[in-house]
Amino acid sequence: MCFRPASVSKPVRCACGTLNPPDSGKCRKCGAEIEMVLEPIPCPRCAAINDGNAKVCVECGLTEEQAAKYM
Repeated sequence: MCFRPASVSKPVRCACGTLNPPDSGKCRKCGAEIEMVLEPIPCPRCAAINDGNAKVCVECGLTEEQAAKYM
């Protein structure tokens, strides 16, 4: 079994299916802009798992500004 060290970032998949380096802004095959997707994170209020790019919790509706108060 092979484990990736924590310091190594995962490649980012473009909509065309090509894997790209995590710091690339454009796909190396089709040239499309690549949106960086952050790791899923739990909501500080209800603990629902949200996409890292989410601006609002999918369960309780907590916003980024409200979540900052929990930090």
